[in-house]
Amino acid sequence: MKKSVKIILITLSVILLCVVLYFVCAFFGNPVSYLLASNSADDYIAEKYPDKAFEIEKIGYDFKSSGYYASVVLPGSADTHFSVYFDLLGKPVYDTYENITNGWNTEMRLDSEYRALVNGVEDEIKKEFTTDIFFGEIKTSDSSDDYVGRKPYGIPRDELIVDHNYDINEVAERAGHIILYYDETELTAEKAAEKLLKAKEIFDKNNIKFFAIDFIAQEPKTETNAANRKEFAVREFLYSDIYEKDLPDRLQVAADDLKEYYESEDNKK
Repeated sequence: MKKSVKIILITLSVILLCVVLYFVCAFFGNPVSYLLASNSADDYIAEKYPDKAFEIEKIGYDFKSSGYYASVVLPGSADTHFSVYFDLLGKPVYDTYENITNGWNTEMRLDSEYRALVNGVEDEIKKEFTTDIFFGEIKTSDSSDDYVGRKPYGIPRDELIVDHNYDINEVAERAGHIILYYDETELTAEKAAEKLLKAKEIFDKNNIKFFAIDFIAQEPKTETNAANRKEFAVREFLYSDIYEKDLPDRLQVAADDLKEYYESEDNKK
C-alpha cells in the first residue's frame, strides 16, 4: 500500500474517531467533566447546606443542558431531595432545593401515590370501558387554573407539609382528579349518565375518592376520523354532582358550558 494511501486512511480513521467521540460525549458526557462535577458536588453541599445531613445519591449526565447533575437526598425523608446542576467544567450552575420548601416535592409524592391507587382499578375500568387514557392526579390550587373557567380547586401548595403522612383519600376528596376517555357509539347525555354512574360505582366500591372527573366519550377511531373524532365531553365534573336524579340534564349543561368555554378561548387567540 502506498504511503499516501496509508496517510489518507489514518486521517479518515482519526476524523471518524473524533466524530464518534463527539457524539458519545454529547449524549453521555465525558469522564473529565464527570470527575469535576463529582469533586464539586461534595464541596457545594458542605458549603451551602452545612447544617443538613444530605447525601449524594448519584452523579448523572443531563443531555438537555450538556452538563452533569448531582441527586441529593436526606436519608429517611420522602420529600427532602433535590438536584444540583454543573457545567462541563464542574462549576455549580443552580440547584432545585426550592422544590422542597415550596411544596413541589410533597405534591409530586401525593400525586404519585394517588395515581398508583387509581391504577389499581384499571383492569376493572377496562372491563366496562374501551379506554387507553385513564389515570388520576392530585391537583393543587396552583395547578388547577384550567378548571373550565370556574374557581380553582385543590390543596394550596404552600399548605403542604414536608414528609407529612397524609391520608391519600382525604386529600383526594379535596383535590383528586380522574381523567377517563373511552370509546362510545352513542354520544348522548343519557348514555354518558349511564356510564358515569357505572364508573362512580367502581370507584366507590374500591374506596377511591375524587373531587372532579374529566369524562369524555369519543366515537371509535377509524382511518378517516382519527384527527377529528366526535365526542360528548365534560371536564372537571364534580363528584358531588354524580347521582342518578336528573344526571343527564346536568351532564348536558356541563357539556354545553365546556363547548362555550372552548369557543370563547379560541376567540381570544
